[in-house]
Amino acid sequence: MSKKSTTAKVSTASMKKDYIFDLDEPAEALSVSPDHSMVVVAGRQIMKVYEILDGSFSEKYNLRTRTMNLNYSASDVAWSPVQDNIIATTSTNGSVVIWNLEKSSNKIEKVFIRHSRAATKVCFHNSDPNIVISGSKDAKINLYDLRENEPIRSFSTSGGSDSVRDVQFGLHPDHQDMFVVADDSG
Repeated sequence: MSKKSTTAKVSTASMKKDYIFDLDEPAEALSVSPDHSMVVVAGRQIMKVYEILDGSFSEKYNLRTRTMNLNYSASDVAWSPVQDNIIATTSTNGSVVIWNLEKSSNKIEKVFIRHSRAATKVCFHNSDPNIVISGSKDAKINLYDLRENEPIRSFSTSGGSDSVRDVQFGLHPDHQDMFVVADDSG
């Protein structure tokens, strides 16, 4: 039985070019580095960082080496907009994993396991390098300070039972400390 090929397309306004490349495994999410020189691709069986060089991709890091636990089974990925070496992923076991690409071996910086169901979305604050927010199928939104070991605040969806589909911090400077949530109730 032949393996099905998965392709990823990366395109941004600043790159002014589309890049399409084949992956070995299905991808759930991808995120481009702040300077657009790399892309991280994440999924159930894949967690790789590719460098974008002269119109092609080359694998820079394979973050799924050896250990295969649920922390590596990513459902979402986000690249920090202010620290080009920091990536966050969510996983099906409810964890939010912070990765530091500058670490020499195991690139996991921190693991938060604070959702009781699959974590579905992760987002970095646009200007504070220590603030991350996550949403989950447990109807919870957790706000983290990366200098702490526990969430600094937790919120619930309005109904208290609707899965979080998306969470984003405000982009406008006056709204950066606010966030919006999309959940199953619409």
